[in-house]
Amino acid sequence: MPDSNDVKNALQQLGRFSILFEIDQGANAFAFKAHDRLLARDLFLKIIYYSPEVASDLLREPRVLVQATQGAPKPENLVQVFGADIIDVAGEQHLSLQMEWIEGSSLLSALAESAIGQLDAVLIARGILHGVSQLHFCRILHRDLKPANIVLDGKTPKIADFGSAAVLPEGATAIPASRHSALYVPPEGWGAAPYYSKASDVYQVGMVLYELVNGPIDSQLRHYLTPKVLRELRGTGRDYNSLDDCDKSQLADRGIAQLSSEGGLLLHGRPPRPYYSSKLRRIVNAATKPDPGQRYASAAEFISKLNQIDIPNWLPTADTEFLADKWKGWDWTVSLEANNIVVRKAQPGTTKFRRIPSRAFPSLVDAFSYVEEQ
Repeated sequence: MPDSNDVKNALQQLGRFSILFEIDQGANAFAFKAHDRLLARDLFLKIIYYSPEVASDLLREPRVLVQATQGAPKPENLVQVFGADIIDVAGEQHLSLQMEWIEGSSLLSALAESAIGQLDAVLIARGILHGVSQLHFCRILHRDLKPANIVLDGKTPKIADFGSAAVLPEGATAIPASRHSALYVPPEGWGAAPYYSKASDVYQVGMVLYELVNGPIDSQLRHYLTPKVLRELRGTGRDYNSLDDCDKSQLADRGIAQLSSEGGLLLHGRPPRPYYSSKLRRIVNAATKPDPGQRYASAAEFISKLNQIDIPNWLPTADTEFLADKWKGWDWTVSLEANNIVVRKAQPGTTKFRRIPSRAFPSLVDAFSYVEEQ
């Protein structure tokens, strides 16, 4: 079985690419940042074992991307595929995908590093939805929209990793479900006849928007063992700690399926931050309704709803301190000080904050609502 050094040697023997560094891509592929000397640009190279028997599956990702990004101007919210080749690596054939190099990190990494401002989250979600709209125009369903599969190119989100994408047959409105990334599987993906539609991609973007505002939802399997699932487990006479990883994963899947079908997955996965705007909450709730028929009919409708709201760009600066710049002509802070909730405002950029003296706030939520209503 070839290793990464074999792959690097094969690429360098082509005489076209300079390998800059390797990227951890998991067990099924090798990945590198490389420089294309012929075209004088950096690339993301993804190298996958190839055989004619699995060619249709392996080529799905590049073909989908080419289909979605053909023509001009190129959609800015989808990564581009520049080319694909079959190369020989230690006597075995591999598929080499040459893709757009994005300097920024994934949304998953960005969320792990720091909080994202509430309005900034809306702008990112709107960009993701523009990419989804382009995919849907080409009758493509992504089926695996999550923070790990979206990268930031500066402030521009780009949808990546189309390994689960599929094309809707002419005349069809749905296709069989993909159960990759259980946390992001919509309720219709857990049914007796699981399926995905355009509304399923809308659901996943709604989940991503919630995380952008409130932080990443819990990824620990045990967190999703609902009382119903635990009762079922007790009925078998087995203890959770005695289960193997496969059984634990299946139990968590049942809990996730139950929570998503009841509309409680997001709140269970991560409590909302106190500044989470009620206007934005209504939009996320509409996008993630358990019944696909009650969600937004399209990515374009989702974008339209986001365009209609104006909310402060709240950002935590400490555990109990929050800042919103340039809201209604002022910079604002909300903080919890000696069990008192304090709201201050200042001329933008001056840092000379003055307390709002005439108001008492029974909760942080009340304080944020007061500022938003100014």
